[in-house]
Amino acid sequence: MAPAPHDPPASDWKTEIRARFDMVAYASRHLGARVRQESLNEVRILGQGGLLINLKKQIWNSFGVDGRGTVGGDCFALVGYLEYRNPRPSGELWRTVVQRAAEIAGVTLPTDGAI
Repeated sequence: MAPAPHDPPASDWKTEIRARFDMVAYASRHLGARVRQESLNEVRILGQGGLLINLKKQIWNSFGVDGRGTVGGDCFALVGYLEYRNPRPSGELWRTVVQRAAEIAGVTLPTDGAI
């Protein structure tokens, strides 16, 4: 169940999304995959080769599963990678990824166009 949406200060929306975004739940649900705890801080998304999520750092890495080499990043990069096959979105795709990540995390984005 997604957290209740609320309005963070405009300067804090990225931090708020990162704090509320459950990367393991999102990746396993999006990919229809199970997870396995690899260590105290790492979870592997099964059936996805090298897709690892570091729970403490809230980052992920994929180690060359789709021929791209190692890719990874924060929750925004994960949404870009899984939904748009682009872990480094920019321009209009960046705005789309931010809106999607905010929706998943239950965070209301600023209406002043600051994204």
